Amino acid sequence: MFGYPDCVETYTSIANLKFHLFNHTGISEFRCNYPECGPEKYFARKRYLDHHIKLVHVEKNCGFVTFVIRNFRLKNFYNTTL
Repeated sequence: MFGYPDCVETYTSIANLKFHLFNHTGISEFRCNYPECGPEKYFARKRYLDHHIKLVHVEKNCGFVTFVIRNFRLKNFYNTTL
């Protein structure tokens, strides 16, 4: 079991503990290195950082097309989970 001295929570994996520690510290090993985000933009999990980079830094075509694509993905996600 893994734990944090100032917290009563315990976890069976170190990955889950690191995810939880993000709530206490706001710092993790997954930081956005793009200058426009500044030095303090951290994410609890790598997939959250990857998603941020894809949506904010790679997809530069902001506007209606991106809005439609995002809503289509969300709509399909919700339709497949029902």
